[in-house]
Amino acid sequence: MCGKLDLEEILEETQIVQLVTEILKMDGQETLIHYSKLESVWIIVNLFFADEPEINVMLGLSPSQGNYHLAELGILSLLNKTLNETTDLRMVTLIYFAFGNLIDTSKDLSSLVQN
Repeated sequence: MCGKLDLEEILEETQIVQLVTEILKMDGQETLIHYSKLESVWIIVNLFFADEPEINVMLGLSPSQGNYHLAELGILSLLNKTLNETTDLRMVTLIYFAFGNLIDTSKDLSSLVQN
């Protein structure tokens, strides 16, 4: 698993969080949009498999210099919106995995997801 600094570097250099956020904001049910969203949620599942300090940095709960805070970008509400709009069982499963990874990390993150 990446260390905190490695993860911050990766997130900053790749801009993956911003890209995933923009994809999840897309409207429409076209195949390309749907599969792009599915892949984006898969990326989030993997990001949320990090340790608590790394997740805290990603969610903006710990100080960092990056511009990739998932909470500020609205990633949790975008996951909720996607969950409410989809009928695809694969998408539902992945979103639950993402939330499950957060809930499993700590009680503080668990309450964040529940709100």
